[in-house]
Amino acid sequence: MGRRNLEAMLEVTDFDTVLAWHLQANLYPPVPIEMVAPAKRAIEAIQAGKPTTPIALVLPSGAYGRLYHGRTAYTAPPASVLADVLHLDAFITPAEEV
Repeated sequence: MGRRNLEAMLEVTDFDTVLAWHLQANLYPPVPIEMVAPAKRAIEAIQAGKPTTPIALVLPSGAYGRLYHGRTAYTAPPASVLADVLHLDAFITPAEEV
């Protein structure tokens, strides 16, 4: 999802709904909806300048090990790793815009 698409979607709906849509529609395989809260915490940590903050995960049943695409399957990955894996770059405001 690009920044312009994100901004357009945010004009008509709330942040959590857009984030859920991104996880379900933009990623393959779709990421379980339970990951919205951890994704949001990762975004907030990075925005606060703390990309190494561990983000606790409770992976849904059926183990979502593919989430890490060959990386170590963390139960509390650093915010930056979670943001990378979930392609959250459009949700993260560059520091010069904050």
